[in-house]
Amino acid sequence: MQEDLTKEILDALWQAKKALDYLPTLPSGFKPSHLRVLEAVWIAENAGTSIRISEISAHMKITRPNVTNLVQELCTLSALEKHPSQKDGRVTLLRLTPFGRACVEKYILGYHAKLAEEFSQLDPRSCQQMISSIQKISAIMQKKSKLYRNAGTLDE
Repeated sequence: MQEDLTKEILDALWQAKKALDYLPTLPSGFKPSHLRVLEAVWIAENAGTSIRISEISAHMKITRPNVTNLVQELCTLSALEKHPSQKDGRVTLLRLTPFGRACVEKYILGYHAKLAEEFSQLDPRSCQQMISSIQKISAIMQKKSKLYRNAGTLDE
């Protein structure tokens, strides 16, 4: 019985991962993770503040080196610009370029608005329960993954 539930959970996760394949086609060189960085910068700018790489790292829950690479790629793609903080010149802040802002408007705000229309037909409590369940399942799988990696094999 519990093994059947485990299989159903894993199958649902695979289906959820597959759903990301239905995201809109992005500009050349863009990855979905780039949009998450742009969104974090957009949120900060709309709040009237600037954002640092460390803050994006915390927002996205990924390491600073990974965010640094994504930021560098976005600068190369002309979607982001780096600039020194006026308060502390050692601190580098990020801002959207006009192209970066256009990407946020089209691929995040526009697409999310279209999804929101469809998602409005779903039960909000069920959606919140799904989100909570995915977060808990992810935490369990992350914990088990570390145990198995440290053990070396599944047999140990």
